[in-house]
Amino acid sequence: MRALFAVGPLAVLLPPILLTQVVGPDPEDVARGAQVFELVCAGCHSLDPPPDSAPPMRHVSAHLRRELDTFEAFAEHVRTYVPAPSAEASLLPPRALERFGLMDALPLTEDVLTAAAAYIWTLADSAVVMGPGAMRGGGHGMGPPGGGRRGPMRGTMPPDTTGTPDPGGQSGPR
Repeated sequence: MRALFAVGPLAVLLPPILLTQVVGPDPEDVARGAQVFELVCAGCHSLDPPPDSAPPMRHVSAHLRRELDTFEAFAEHVRTYVPAPSAEASLLPPRALERFGLMDALPLTEDVLTAAAAYIWTLADSAVVMGPGAMRGGGHGMGPPGGGRRGPMRGTMPPDTTGTPDPGGQSGPR
């Protein structure tokens, strides 16, 4: 079975599997997830840098969304990881685990974890979600063309943005 969609003046046939990849979280879950974040997650995770005792959640969201293609995969990771964190199951870079360690296990219900995942998923929408080298300039993305200096930051951002320092010293304020 294929679905016919009009995209501008073009009509495109898409297999049904592609349709599931564009479905995001339920807006009611996002609203409940914001409450869960404030009550449970914000004790360790800030939204933005500087980090508290865990990576900033916008950075976690952006990193996980680069690793997981769909909201359902993202939510499933949250539902399985949060109750039983392990280094093997972590999708964050090893240096995030070295800096912050593993989070404590949180025995939350599946619906609470799904709501939290819905909210966390949306955080990457307001973070810079780009691949490696995207902040090097050249007139693409945010910042002045050619990658010139803008404000107190210079250099390049590491490919992941989990709130951990770049071991090569290539990012962050100088």
